[in-house]
Amino acid sequence: MVRVGNLGAKTHQLANVLEKNPHLGVATLVDKSGRFHQVPGTPRVVILSDLDGTWVGKDKEALQKLNEGIKRTCFDYTNAGLKVVWGYITARPPSRTIKSGAVMPPDLSVCFNGGTIFRGMPTATKGLEMQDWARLNATSGFQSQNVLEMAKDLTKSSKFSNLKTQTVGEVVGNPDADACNYVATVCIENESIKLGANETSDMFKEESFKVPNQVKEFLSELEQKTKSKNIEYKITGPYLFSGKPYVMFDIAAPHANKGEAVNFLTKNYDHRNVIVIGDGGNDISMMDNDGRNIIVVGKDHILREKAAGLSQDSVILRPEDEPCSEGVLAGIKQHLANIAQRLKNEGVLSKDFNPELNKQPYHWEHQAPKMTSEEKMREYYA
Repeated sequence: MVRVGNLGAKTHQLANVLEKNPHLGVATLVDKSGRFHQVPGTPRVVILSDLDGTWVGKDKEALQKLNEGIKRTCFDYTNAGLKVVWGYITARPPSRTIKSGAVMPPDLSVCFNGGTIFRGMPTATKGLEMQDWARLNATSGFQSQNVLEMAKDLTKSSKFSNLKTQTVGEVVGNPDADACNYVATVCIENESIKLGANETSDMFKEESFKVPNQVKEFLSELEQKTKSKNIEYKITGPYLFSGKPYVMFDIAAPHANKGEAVNFLTKNYDHRNVIVIGDGGNDISMMDNDGRNIIVVGKDHILREKAAGLSQDSVILRPEDEPCSEGVLAGIKQHLANIAQRLKNEGVLSKDFNPELNKQPYHWEHQAPKMTSEEKMREYYA
């Protein structure tokens, strides 16, 4: 249930507020006299996808085909009466990628692997960062720069002097990728890692990835340093940097990770109406056995093993050798069809619901509300 405050408005105005509310279900509304009213909401599905590797790859033609297919699918479902709320989860603000037209504009952007959450695209919606999420992370006192400096100091010791470490921003040439105070991501160049007697370079392949012992030791000592400063933190990884020759890990504020961000965004949804998509080790935290629908693409065997252990009714494991773009599109279509059928059976959707009927010429354009203050944002997304 979503409670919207004492609005003192007519029924059609209340319904309009509910339509702007991103949550699924029934809203409890209060009129001027203090009486409660329940207004049925528009059925909604929220889709949250990892971006790099899962969505954006090297094959531009495949990416274009994926985007057109997703736009058409989402528009048809929304037009038929099942609203699709769309979001990306990525290590850095996806503004450049979205502006280039490589992907469709989102309703939600989870950046820095869960460090910040925005309504819409970060640069297009300046001032629409979710402040509740920011305040939650700020309470830990975590500062990414402090942890990054400790990691650099470790490489000055003889034990780790061979390791070449960089931040995500340094690897991709985009300083914005390091702008989050709540997530410190350390990237270690594969070739700089000293392999043990029983370790080979095959450890750096998706289908056979294992964490080298020297990386384990480096992370262990960095943890000790972090603990000695009485800093609250949580670790994600180590995992492979998609498309780059690096092993990486995140040390972050306790809530600043993909899994916690997904939980925060979907706390007012029926998780059976949530779809998450991933391809790598840092997507594991999104894979939960709470009823959410899961799509796994790519070759990462650790992620696949995690997903395979969950309820098979909600997990789609696409073939390892299939292009990720094809797996994403097929998986979304399958999950949406299953969700729609269940909602029809439950009477939430009409028995006549069919996104394939009465298709309209489609357009997909994100309309970000033009407001800057947190008060106005809260009013819009009440």
